[in-house]
Amino acid sequence: MDAPTPKPLDKTETELSPDRPAPLRLIVLLMAMGAIGPVSLNILVPATPGLVVLFNTKVETVQLTLSLYLVGLAVSQLLLGPLSDRFGRKPVLLTGLLITAVASFAAI
Repeated sequence: MDAPTPKPLDKTETELSPDRPAPLRLIVLLMAMGAIGPVSLNILVPATPGLVVLFNTKVETVQLTLSLYLVGLAVSQLLLGPLSDRFGRKPVLLTGLLITAVASFAAI
């Protein structure tokens, strides 16, 4: 018996083909998602000595913010994986991006 031949992709299907570029909005979203973690970490680490002086506290207390940031990042990855399996990647990613933006503005 011969194996069934795969059906050729129709142009109406949603897969990205090599001749069709990714939409600009998708590229911008992926860049923003990839940049938020490293940017916030690279802002926090050099600011640690200044925060000690500004808040008149111990270095260990300010370093706790770095530890809490990394713990939050790890826990969110554990939670967002199953959520994206259940609801899909796009709604979970956009909700996470919105929560990050709101929390950043609240912290300012």
